Amino acid sequence: MKGKIPRQRCMVWNQYMYQLEEMAATGAISDRRLYLNRSNYEKLPSTWKKDLDSYLDDCRSRYTPRTWELTRIYCSEVLLFLSDIGVMDAKGVTYKAITELVEINMYCSVESKAVLLRYTAGMMWFWG
Repeated sequence: MKGKIPRQRCMVWNQYMYQLEEMAATGAISDRRLYLNRSNYEKLPSTWKKDLDSYLDDCRSRYTPRTWELTRIYCSEVLLFLSDIGVMDAKGVTYKAITELVEINMYCSVESKAVLLRYTAGMMWFWG
């Protein structure tokens, strides 16, 4: 289908497919999958914001503005998944939580999940 329809429409339909998959699996669609005005960063609990901000402050001088913003976006997405499984700050990250995070269905493509986890690995290494 990608070659036959406009790219924008394909992206929206792809998003709808993930919403349907999430609805079928969980009975609901989390607000992070809906097109809302609040960013995932704004949805983070304050404990996660504080931990993420310390990481972002550390890497601001090494990253381009766009890479820094992508880091904030991707890490916020993963931190929301961690908060969904009860991990509320960097001190609460355990090996079990990491394995659960890797195995969790993030309702995105395999490639997108790999990108999310790659950015998150850098953040976890910083906290380590």
